[in-house]
Amino acid sequence: TVDEATYNPALRAHTMETLARLDRALRTFSHPEMARPLLWNLTQALGLRPHLEFLSGDKRNAIADWLRHFEAGVKPRLDSLRTQPIHGDFNPANLIVAPAMPERLAGVVDFGDMNRAPLVVDVAVAAAYQCLQTDDPAAHLAAAAGAYHAEAPLDAEESGLVADLAITR
Repeated sequence: TVDEATYNPALRAHTMETLARLDRALRTFSHPEMARPLLWNLTQALGLRPHLEFLSGDKRNAIADWLRHFEAGVKPRLDSLRTQPIHGDFNPANLIVAPAMPERLAGVVDFGDMNRAPLVVDVAVAAAYQCLQTDDPAAHLAAAAGAYHAEAPLDAEESGLVADLAITR
């Protein structure tokens, strides 16, 4: 998996290009469970509020503040975006890298978090994982969104939500 490989710039870009191609292939996929309640679906992030009681003070306050921001400034904008089935969990543990080609994905697993959501949610989830444990998360976020956009263009409204949705993840 990518967890076990070095997340190099070429692999980061190929990850987002692969996601763009997967999203394009999923556009016409249909299944009744795509609309099920699923907290991994960022459009349902406000459903996390009842779970805040399990966090300590500073963490609870920071997440509560972010959820207020999400409710007021992000969630209302999601309703106008294009939606489709998305993978929903393009994280390093779900991405397979062949040792002989460490700059390219060889496969994608775990489609259990698939759901119907705005397309940009898939971009933001994958980009969020690319920002972890980096010295410059903003640069990695921009590079990830740019690599996706080069393969499957995002519109201005979608592009404007990538960072907020990545933080929400």
